[in-house]
Amino acid sequence: MSDYSETTTESWLSRLGKSIMGVFVGIILIGVSCYLLYWNEGDTYNRTLTLEKGQAETIEVDAENFNSENNDKVVLFKGLTKTNDVLTDDKFDAISVKDSLKIKRRVEYYQWEERVETHTEKKTGGSTKTTKSYHYDKKWRTSPVSSNSFHVSEGHHNTVLINIPAGEKYAKNVNIGEFILNDKAISNLGNEERITLNKEMNIPMKAGNYTGIKDNYVYFGNSSTDTSIGDVRVSFFVIPCADATIVAQQKSDKSIQPKQYDTGSLQLNYNGLLTIEEAYKKAHDANSMKAWIIRCVGIFLIYVGFMMIFKPISVLADVLPFLGNIAETGLGFISFILACILGFTVIAIAWIAVRPILAYTLLAIAAVMAAFAIKKLFSPKKKVQTIVSAPTEAYADL
Repeated sequence: MSDYSETTTESWLSRLGKSIMGVFVGIILIGVSCYLLYWNEGDTYNRTLTLEKGQAETIEVDAENFNSENNDKVVLFKGLTKTNDVLTDDKFDAISVKDSLKIKRRVEYYQWEERVETHTEKKTGGSTKTTKSYHYDKKWRTSPVSSNSFHVSEGHHNTVLINIPAGEKYAKNVNIGEFILNDKAISNLGNEERITLNKEMNIPMKAGNYTGIKDNYVYFGNSSTDTSIGDVRVSFFVIPCADATIVAQQKSDKSIQPKQYDTGSLQLNYNGLLTIEEAYKKAHDANSMKAWIIRCVGIFLIYVGFMMIFKPISVLADVLPFLGNIAETGLGFISFILACILGFTVIAIAWIAVRPILAYTLLAIAAVMAAFAIKKLFSPKKKVQTIVSAPTEAYADL
């Protein structure tokens, strides 16, 4: 059951006008999506070349025995990360850890949250009836929520008892053996763990409204028993030192930096102890995954763009709602086919200069899909001829 509902009606002419404006947005969206697909293929190819060049040059070295002969070479070393830094939370001195790469403070605020459910019904004549239901729930949020934008702000006013920013701190001096890790390696290594809080910890009272430690949270509120709007809770996390594998360029001062190629930079940071082959396989897999995610997103956005371009047609057909639904389904299918055709074509064009076999294969797929779509849309329906057979007795009489 909703806290509040309202119903609005939009005329057919208003919907038609908005859909026509949407055509221009759809065209822009398709253009941006095509650029995204084209850029993605070039970036993926350059990353592949960078990884191939790096793997061909990489040598595995012993982290415990620094060899100056390997200066400026791409090296793989592995072992246990170590640091003598003591990390202490900036706001809570009682939260302090050793042998760790990072300490993190997460802050949550107890707030009203607005949730909107929308149901739209088409009416004869092309108008629509839209019902919006507004729901309000109390939840812990990672940032304060402004209740000024709520549809119904009365009775759902958000406050914040104390504003404590979230934060994190990294160790500055981290080694694996004799190698000094750079910030890029430190920030990408390790697995996050929750810090167990002790009820006897001396949480500074200067923070104000401190009500105690419960369920591994530090609480600030008006009551030590009840939770109310504006209350704040804080939790802490740590990334402890652990085994890691690094691929980077070795420098004379025992530090590391990314190796620069004309196709991009190379530095790999992984948890665990890996071989050269395993490290580069992970890197290639990540590159492939990123490429496919962007491809799917790009083609989907092209599909949305075509749907926006064709929207006026379905709105025109909505004069009779069932015709509008049929038109929307058909146009959705056409938009999907066109999105695949255009998406594969853009990807193929991007690959022509570097991998022509793959490019021409994609163009062939796009051509087949285009031929299929044209055949379905424009091929005339075959007439069905009915042949009536005379009884055999009639032929016998002749």
